[in-house]
Amino acid sequence: MFAMGKTKLVIRSLSLFLLLCLTQGQALATRLPDPLKKAVQSAFPGTEVRIRLDGVLQVGKEDLFVPVIPKDKVDLSSDVQLLSKIPATNPRVLVFNNKWVFIRLIKEGDKLIFSLPDGSPEDFKDKLLTGHLPPDLIVPQGMTTSEEYQSLIGELDIEVIKAEKQPEETVEKTETAEPIEKRDGTVFLTSPATGKIIVMDGLEKSSELVTDGTPAGMTCCNGKLYICDQTKNRILVLDPVAKKFLDPIALPPGASPKGIASMARGKFLYVCETAQNYVSVVEIESGKALMRTRVRPGPTKVAITPSGYMLLVLNGQSGEVTFVSTLNQKAVGFVKVGELPSEVLISKNSKAAFVTNRVSNTVSIIDIANRRVARTLKVGEGPTGIALSPDEQLLFVANAKDNTIVAYKIPDYTKAKDVQLPLDVEFPSKIMFIPGTQKLLVTSAATDTVGVLDTETMEFSEQPRIGCTTDNAIWIDKAE
Repeated sequence: MFAMGKTKLVIRSLSLFLLLCLTQGQALATRLPDPLKKAVQSAFPGTEVRIRLDGVLQVGKEDLFVPVIPKDKVDLSSDVQLLSKIPATNPRVLVFNNKWVFIRLIKEGDKLIFSLPDGSPEDFKDKLLTGHLPPDLIVPQGMTTSEEYQSLIGELDIEVIKAEKQPEETVEKTETAEPIEKRDGTVFLTSPATGKIIVMDGLEKSSELVTDGTPAGMTCCNGKLYICDQTKNRILVLDPVAKKFLDPIALPPGASPKGIASMARGKFLYVCETAQNYVSVVEIESGKALMRTRVRPGPTKVAITPSGYMLLVLNGQSGEVTFVSTLNQKAVGFVKVGELPSEVLISKNSKAAFVTNRVSNTVSIIDIANRRVARTLKVGEGPTGIALSPDEQLLFVANAKDNTIVAYKIPDYTKAKDVQLPLDVEFPSKIMFIPGTQKLLVTSAATDTVGVLDTETMEFSEQPRIGCTTDNAIWIDKAE
């Protein structure tokens, strides 16, 4: 009897021990609270998402998103929303407003690489590195990372690869572009003086659309054209195929929108409220402004890096450029450029930005990662439009007062060639390479003609008559 009682006691003790172990194991498990689960599911509409016990997301059959948990405790019981999905299609990074970040593992051979995409802002990376991976992470076979992310690992068995030191790259260098392929598309031009949108097919005017307002900046997103209407405080929405206006997006009274930007397949529009010194984040689906970011005085133009992480906002009144992170929609800094910055252009590798300063007669070349002016280039009188050649080896600058277009070699920025504009194309504004060609389209703020410059011969091959002055221009592929 005594032996049997002792056996029961041992079994009971073992049961309690196992129960304790299981309870402690559950306490250590990285379980996502319901609000975060709901936000995660909504980030992938129509796609199966399985949330593992260690917090990893399995999206579809193969994609794994590993969570980085913030160092500081956050309230996970309240509403959780997706702040950024970058890029918008086939995303690599998910950022939620509770500071949780999910990073997709990238398959390279037999390895699953954990890293941020190229072009990620340094300040975002720094904040990310203060967090940690789930301590109970079931490490996928082949998961690898580099030394810069080692602080996130803790006691996890993840292979760390030492990166070979590469020679430093200056901001002036750009990556070689892909070979030029012929493309079929339509050019849309704004005419603020007449309130019209001019349509060009085959570099000939095909039609015009009346806005009853003052059209300004334009962007194309998901096959629709979005146009700032400055005097009507709205965003016009145009179907570029049917060439018909859809329901506009209303902005607050007095917004006076001038500049606009978006990712080609994004969910948001970034709009300069010029009169209010804000950049609004407008959700395309609902047409609502989700957030307004205060920037430096007089925002007129905005551009988004091809990586999708940073907005560069031209502040005409203060002669500055404001940097806004798309990860949290916060202004993360600003830099002084020249007087009356007029146009901004960003290189394909998201490393360099070029800003024309109309009164200072200069171009500011900006190191985006370090948010500084790396170089100031002296150009002609009244620089306005700016363009990079398809291979990004030449920088073209339109000088409105000189009526010239000058090309500079990259990376030393020596003058390569220049041309005087024809008499019937005066005061150039926007210059834009026609995709699939070496031809540069030049709008005119003073005449009713646009110019087409062959940059190989530096001769104007065509001068289509539009019937009104023009300011901005955008190309839309017919495949869109």
